[in-house]
Amino acid sequence: MGINQRFKQLPNYLILSMVIFTMAIKFQANSWNKKIIEQDVLSLYAYLPAAFIYKDVSLSFMNDGKENYYEKFWPIKQANGKYVIKTTMGTSLMYSPFFFIAHGIEKLSGKYANGYSATYKTLISFAALFYLVIGLIFTRKLLQKYFDPLITSVALLLIYLGTNLFYYTSFEPGMTHVYSFCLIAMFLFYCLKWYEKQKFTTSAILGVLIGLIVLIRPTNILIVLLFLLWEISRFYEIKLRLKLLLKNWPLIALMIITAFMIWIPQLLYWKMQTGSYFINSYNEQFYFNNFHIHKALLGFRKGWFIYTPVMFFAVVGVFFMKKKIKAIRTAYYFFLPALIYVTYSWWCWWYGGSYGARTMIDIYAVMSLPLAALISYFIYKKRITKILTYFAVSLFVVHNIFQTYQYLKNAIHYDSMTKEAYFDSFLRINPSEDFESLLVTPDYERAVQGLPEQRVKPEPLLDCSEKDFSYVNVNMYGKNKDFYIVSDVMVKDSLPDLEGKILIIPDSENPFNEDVDLRIGLFSNHVKQWMIEYPLLEITQNSSEEFRTDFVIPFSQYNAPNLKIFISNFSYEPIYGERIELIIHDLEGHYENNVY
Repeated sequence: MGINQRFKQLPNYLILSMVIFTMAIKFQANSWNKKIIEQDVLSLYAYLPAAFIYKDVSLSFMNDGKENYYEKFWPIKQANGKYVIKTTMGTSLMYSPFFFIAHGIEKLSGKYANGYSATYKTLISFAALFYLVIGLIFTRKLLQKYFDPLITSVALLLIYLGTNLFYYTSFEPGMTHVYSFCLIAMFLFYCLKWYEKQKFTTSAILGVLIGLIVLIRPTNILIVLLFLLWEISRFYEIKLRLKLLLKNWPLIALMIITAFMIWIPQLLYWKMQTGSYFINSYNEQFYFNNFHIHKALLGFRKGWFIYTPVMFFAVVGVFFMKKKIKAIRTAYYFFLPALIYVTYSWWCWWYGGSYGARTMIDIYAVMSLPLAALISYFIYKKRITKILTYFAVSLFVVHNIFQTYQYLKNAIHYDSMTKEAYFDSFLRINPSEDFESLLVTPDYERAVQGLPEQRVKPEPLLDCSEKDFSYVNVNMYGKNKDFYIVSDVMVKDSLPDLEGKILIIPDSENPFNEDVDLRIGLFSNHVKQWMIEYPLLEITQNSSEEFRTDFVIPFSQYNAPNLKIFISNFSYEPIYGERIELIIHDLEGHYENNVY
């Protein structure tokens, strides 16, 4: 029995197994309705509750003062006073069948169908699984055009469990990526069908898919390059392709028309709210002369090849596309550089808080072909090569699942990773005590202006000499019911009493309340020996822009080598600060480590 017969059903069984595994993980983590309609998803989802619950896509109800609508919608207020939902409505269209099911369930049960209950969130989780299955099925169909069932199965395993597609299906299913993955997988399959036989139905399907793909993420319009260049491997074939397209111009026109029809509701919405059919609803931009490809691929903040290393081998696999798949290679030579260049010319090239390079998930079906080509090259070599290949595949899967749990446990930070932080967390599920001190938070305000996101070390506002211990930090973030550590140092010898001073500038939109105070203490073996507290409420009460105080640390009176300075927060809301600066005079050289 040949390999095609022995493994004929393996890809189908594998897809089923991966879906069951994902559902088991979601049940184990109780993540069916957690972290669903939050952050970016508020905008992606907003069209549905606005249209079908509030009955007003203009969002004019946001001015009625009845509730805090900003917890549900993240619109941009225009100069004309009207609101515009920040994202396009493509993801809402993909959610919509599941939204209507949830809405019907809530109505039939007699509950208040508000669009944000656990039922709606759970159905979005099912939506992600549904589109994942479709995406994997079409990726399987695509792969089996060129590879046997065994290679197809290994490639499918790596594309899902070896990448962050697993995380965004399992734990943040409301984000756009699994939906784009599904649509692009379908698009590639129908591209193949169209070049096999140019038909009306296939052309219409391609038009709908292009419209949806671009409506979810406009930059994904670059996938049209794959359609235009598919199976062009020689220069003279360009002329033949042009003849084919011109010969079938009515079908090409049909694709364009159907794609445009998908966009009509979006264009009418923008026209209604702004007076223009085309707008930049983000009010943010690309910097094409200031791209960040090296950081995006190999940087530790969000490097594609760092956090999803299997994709490095997928890119290498382009050069291993031989025989009947060789003709596709030219399309990759143009598409991949173009997509990477445009994607990472965006002002926020790391794309905010995320696990790895989330924007690249969209093209994982595209990358499945070169990945399969590389697997095929090695898996049918000598026995030792085959064993090493299977070992590498297993390692990629285990590595990705382990990193996923690191991210969930905060051992991988959502936007501030560095090389030092990455290796500090290496093989750790939970972050170390030193982890936060190794992070470097990007400066969003600089990045949106096209400047490097690395924070420029601020000039001290407090006077300090070379003999002083000094600490400066900007953008403080303290969780609710927690302590924000300003400094934790271990003094290595006895000292006289030392003077210090601290400056705290609060975030004007998040002033401190009566449950927040500054604490300076001396500890010995974690036992408090001395403590002084300064309530920070006076910043709000006095409308002050800053909090300054001098203090004396009585080292001579206590045998307590551990000096801790922290802000305690026992309120129910996180606290933010624009800047903290600390000076302790004559401490330089007398401490062993500066933890924070």
